[in-house]
Amino acid sequence: MSVTLPQAFEKAMRELLGEEFPAYQAALEEPAFRGLRRNPLKCRQGELEPLLPFPWKETPFSPLSSYAPADWKPGALPAHHAGLFYVQEPSACSAVTALDPQPGDRVLDLCAAKGVIVYIRVFEGTVK
Repeated sequence: MSVTLPQAFEKAMRELLGEEFPAYQAALEEPAFRGLRRNPLKCRQGELEPLLPFPWKETPFSPLSSYAPADWKPGALPAHHAGLFYVQEPSACSAVTALDPQPGDRVLDLCAAKGVIVYIRVFEGTVK
């Protein structure tokens, strides 16, 4: 598979990254990681793992996230329909982990689809 970037974007990235651009370009050819994030509002640690068809492999980004196999079909699992986990690219958890919002903090999430991470943190009681 070969990724073709729009010319203007590629030019801007070449200028921005300089000598690191070839590594960036090579990374675009790598397979994407798949993952999930456990919904702590609906299940505790250890409760979701037995319901998954693969072993829990915690990511370095969050103790609530795990890598998943590329051929995994989350929609086939009752746990997905029950909201026990969300499908999420593993590194997407890093922003909330690094930010570590606390009660009373105001967070404007401009990147998440439907604000799932901030939504979870609000209802966990960690962000008001």
